[in-house]
Amino acid sequence: MDLRELLSTIATTYDRELGQQAPAARLLRGAGEVLERYVPRGYLVKGSSGQSTTAFVPWIAVFDPDETDSATHGMYVVYLFAADMRSVSLTLLQGSEDLRKVIKGDALGDLAGQAGAIRRAMDPNLITDLDERVTLLAPKRVQRPKYYEAGTIIAKRYEIADLPADQRLADDLLRFLRLCEHGVDCRRQLALADPGAIATGERYQPPAAEGFKPKDDSEYEQTIAARKIIKSRKHETLVNTFNDHLRDRGFTTASPHPRDLTATRDRQDWLIEAKVLRRGDAVQATRGALAQLYWYRHVHYTEPRTVRLLALFNEPVGDLCLDVLHANDVHAVWTEQGTWSGTATSVAEGFC
Repeated sequence: MDLRELLSTIATTYDRELGQQAPAARLLRGAGEVLERYVPRGYLVKGSSGQSTTAFVPWIAVFDPDETDSATHGMYVVYLFAADMRSVSLTLLQGSEDLRKVIKGDALGDLAGQAGAIRRAMDPNLITDLDERVTLLAPKRVQRPKYYEAGTIIAKRYEIADLPADQRLADDLLRFLRLCEHGVDCRRQLALADPGAIATGERYQPPAAEGFKPKDDSEYEQTIAARKIIKSRKHETLVNTFNDHLRDRGFTTASPHPRDLTATRDRQDWLIEAKVLRRGDAVQATRGALAQLYWYRHVHYTEPRTVRLLALFNEPVGDLCLDVLHANDVHAVWTEQGTWSGTATSVAEGFC
């Protein structure tokens, strides 16, 4: 099942009277299995048709775990189905549950005002063709969809009867994930420049990890030469999943501080540097990987030239970046449509 079929099937078969065991409700709960092919490695996907009662507005959310892992707080991207199931809106949304605890007075009005402030702070060239509001058509007595509408920053509405091709949907989803990163940046700047415009400016902080080994997907701090490096949860998910992949392929792996990952097979040592693209900036990620690979190899090995180099990315970086890596004798692997892909040399070496 692809993304287009998932959205269409949910919309055309959703029935509140059938409850949580209905086929559409099960599809919503299993949406991550479909969307894992469409989102970069490390993002979280959750679908919901409600909890104790079946929702008028079911949804499928994609969370950046460096911002939030829940629909109750932070900023995230979500498909919101209208109550009449004739449309679905891809939405950049603020989680309202935690905001409602700190917003006094007119929570809906303040939430909408905060959404507007963030939207106005965003680069207009990035959002000029998008909607500022969603209309979910839920009954007036139902409160939660009102907060979805008020908390919407930007959205793109699709008619179920006229859904675009799957690739177009995939491109739009990736675009909104980029816009979410941009929106978080704008919210932080607003919180600094005009604290009254933002009810809560602090990003979500997951629990600190206990120790470096084994790594988990929570942020942690490394102190290197009196400076702190923050490792994101997406970064650690990328490293951990690739580590498992390598072990399945017969590599012996380790994570010696401060290197992300090392691997050995057939007496060949590999140094691996993982990079998560920030707002799709492949050039910055590639430059960072290249610099750190050469630095770590020079500093941490007695015979640097015997160690080969691999750059690992959470999404494709494009031909120019791959050309630069190849020119510097660096192999590359990335995730694409839920699988590991790589340069021809990486395939030949057994990485993918």
